[in-house]
Amino acid sequence: MKKISMRALTASLAVLVSLIGVPLVAEATQTMTLTPGEVPTAKISTLPTGSTVVFAPGNYTVTNASLWLPAGTTVQAAGATISVKTAGRNLIVPKGDNVTIQGGTWNGDGQAVVRATEVKNLKVSGSTLVGGTQGIVLATGSTATVENVTASGGTNNGLHVTGASTATVSASSFTAYSGHGVGAYAGSTVTLTSVQASSNGVLGLVLENAVATATGCTFSRNNQGILVNASTLDISRSTMSDNKTLGLQGAGKATINLGGNNQVTRNGTYGLHVGTSSTIPVGQVTVTVNGPGNTFNSNARHGVSVSAASRLKALHPVVANNNGFNGIMVDLNSRVELNGFTATGNARGAVYLATGGLIVKY
Repeated sequence: MKKISMRALTASLAVLVSLIGVPLVAEATQTMTLTPGEVPTAKISTLPTGSTVVFAPGNYTVTNASLWLPAGTTVQAAGATISVKTAGRNLIVPKGDNVTIQGGTWNGDGQAVVRATEVKNLKVSGSTLVGGTQGIVLATGSTATVENVTASGGTNNGLHVTGASTATVSASSFTAYSGHGVGAYAGSTVTLTSVQASSNGVLGLVLENAVATATGCTFSRNNQGILVNASTLDISRSTMSDNKTLGLQGAGKATINLGGNNQVTRNGTYGLHVGTSSTIPVGQVTVTVNGPGNTFNSNARHGVSVSAASRLKALHPVVANNNGFNGIMVDLNSRVELNGFTATGNARGAVYLATGGLIVKY
């Protein structure tokens, strides 16, 4: 049998690796522990897949770069404050799937605090996100889980989900943004549980060609609570109150399913308004009241307004008391089906039935 020299064997292995393009032995993961100061972004961006970056408590800066995180990276930043010092840069940018960010206060400037594009299984938990344009951006089919995150003070949206992306969010808040607290667009899906989207400049939640489920959430003190445009919203045990204009609006052939115990109160115009708007010319909205305990009280105008060939079907009693106009208003070829209705103390009476409107009680 012919013997093969070690040099020949090594050369053959090198040729094999070059042909298949994959190392025979995976590069070992690393743990990089940082001390306060300038973040070594270039070194972090070249860490092996599955590595860990630990920020010791203290203050850090990121200058003239973004923090690019390789696939599988875990960032542990409890007690640390990390600030981007170059306007126009995203602060955190995952380079691949399965990136986890735990803790830390992250200060953006000019772009998003976290931006993920074509990234799967991003996880952000226990973090505070401040400033920038958006708190978290998910784009182009990205998926993320967001837990116990506080995001505030940006110039656009707190959570921006677009391009058929998916976000599952719990026990988090998106407040004091100039735009929307949460926005979902272009075939995206968001699941919100115990989320607060309040005190934002435009909307607490906006859906445009998207699907959302909201449970136990608060959308209050925004310019408007929720807009559902050509989208589907399932909402239960949630509060839409003290918004400057509308509490909850549907337009553009939207579908809204009201589970139990939603409170739509003390809004500056209507509690629930379904139909058209100044920017959305199509109504034809379908609202179904699937659970008990939904109230539309003490709004400045109508508690419930149904127009533009829309339909509301209440499988459970609806309460609309003490509103500035009527408890419920129906017009423009719309139809309302009620299974129990309480409307007392409204300034202009329980019901206003305009041209083409129909109310059916069963």
